Amino acid sequence: MAGAAGALSAAHNHRTKPLDSPGRAPESATPLPVVGFIRHLWLSPSETFIHSSATAPDRYRVSVLALRRLSATRFPMADLTVLNEQRWGRLDAALYDLKTWSPHFFKWARTGKLLHAHMGPTGVHALLASRRLGLPLVMSYYGFDVTLLASSDRFRRPFWHYALRHEALFQQADRILFLSEHMKRAPLDGGRAGGLDGRARGREEGLRRRAARVCFGARRGL
Repeated sequence: MAGAAGALSAAHNHRTKPLDSPGRAPESATPLPVVGFIRHLWLSPSETFIHSSATAPDRYRVSVLALRRLSATRFPMADLTVLNEQRWGRLDAALYDLKTWSPHFFKWARTGKLLHAHMGPTGVHALLASRRLGLPLVMSYYGFDVTLLASSDRFRRPFWHYALRHEALFQQADRILFLSEHMKRAPLDGGRAGGLDGRARGREEGLRRRAARVCFGARRGL
């Protein structure tokens, strides 16, 4: 757990703590690099840890993409793009849900240096943008998503893409992070693989892995 927590801390040290607005970095002479957080529902009441990791960093700036916002007041972020709140947002969100691509999503993704998908099913939606835009992709698993593929929930609509394309995600993600050693050993693919080891799984292990190491500071355990 220490390795994953350290990696998450380093990954999220991309943005300065706000003086007056959560998630807002003070002006500086040199613009901070941007890490794109993807969390489809921003955020459930129990996901305070994701909000904390998005607002605590001081070396990078975090930009968030969500399909929809669960609360207008809870978990504020200065840099938050909610697809269904954009112009033609419902159409854009539907296209993203169906094709894992949409104009607003790719426009948002181009502003970052790295994509960090929170929860396993979200990572599949980041795969195409990662490939097309040459962005390193980091995945974080937190709990229910670890055993999702072994449960009947995988047949529910929000998880169809994940059920069909999880193997590509495991192979191509530059980093896969877990909250604990127990989660790291869990059979993420429904019992066939016997778990993942949390290290880079990408096929392009040259440039993309080096890029991830720069962003994450090559912390212990990665």
